[in-house]
Amino acid sequence: MRKIAASLSLLALVCISACGKRKFSLPSNDMEPTIPQGSSLVADMKIYNSESPKRFDLVVFHPPVEGAKMMEGKNSTNTFYCKRVIGLPNEKIEIRNIGIYINSEPIDIPDHLSYTVKGPKTSFQLNEGEYFLLGDNSINSLDSRYWGPVHESMILGKIVKIQPAGGINSVPLRSTP
Repeated sequence: MRKIAASLSLLALVCISACGKRKFSLPSNDMEPTIPQGSSLVADMKIYNSESPKRFDLVVFHPPVEGAKMMEGKNSTNTFYCKRVIGLPNEKIEIRNIGIYINSEPIDIPDHLSYTVKGPKTSFQLNEGEYFLLGDNSINSLDSRYWGPVHESMILGKIVKIQPAGGINSVPLRSTP
């Protein structure tokens, strides 16, 4: 029975990979309440070959060098992270007590999200190809407020499925301390 379960798991993983999908696990709480700690995620790793990330997409990415150093104390291009796209290329992002502003206009944030002004910097001008990413649990998230924008070349995929904790055959998005 155990061999059958292992074979089915391997087959599912091969099918997911062949479709350009990849499974990850999220060991931290920086995306709660949207993604509970320990959840498994499936990302479409090919979607951004044909389109650009959109505001509020949940993305898998490699952090900028400064972000990797802050989060793990080292630069690791083998580590994946998950955050939400807030700012798009060439936009000016401002985080104020009463909300997030894009080019001086407030944006409508989905009801289940709220972002704190905590962070070393609350105003950013994005360049071509740069995105501003935030964790949904902004009080506990190191994100673009701390390490700046993420270039589109570092964004690898879009989260298309969130599974409850306890998933199998997943690759951690972020190594635990």
